[in-house]
Amino acid sequence: MFDAVTVSGERTGGDVFVAIVRLWLAQPSGFLLVAVLAIAFGFPLHGEAPLWLAVLGAIAWASITVLFFVALQTWKIARRARAMGTLVYTFDEQGVRCQHGSVVTSVPWSGIVRVKLTDRTCFLYMSPSVMWFFPRRHLTSDQASCLCALARDARVRLEGGTP
Repeated sequence: MFDAVTVSGERTGGDVFVAIVRLWLAQPSGFLLVAVLAIAFGFPLHGEAPLWLAVLGAIAWASITVLFFVALQTWKIARRARAMGTLVYTFDEQGVRCQHGSVVTSVPWSGIVRVKLTDRTCFLYMSPSVMWFFPRRHLTSDQASCLCALARDARVRLEGGTP
């Protein structure tokens, strides 16, 4: 077992995109945004087109708009990450430290709401809409076990592929 786990959080654009989509669609507000956009786009079409075409067009425009926002957010995060260098996460009994270039941010375990391990990504939620994430491929099975043990000891909710 380890006293601390250090993980390089190097992410690709695809990793960032998938994480952002998961964050947007994990919340009711994400679906509400899509519904509001669909109504806003579909209402003007309703008078000019049959109802089925207005609904289909509204869903298409809302989906394209959301994908544009996600792509823009992905681009901004990836650009900023490239400029600052590689992310390094360190997990220990105190909490989590994230070093990104010369910036170091520490969050105690009491500030972490949930740790979610999926097949591709490890998510650390500070609130329902604030999270840190890194690709799961950077964790060895021993490191994943240690991370899960640290989270359990701190009574943090643990979800997903817990070893």
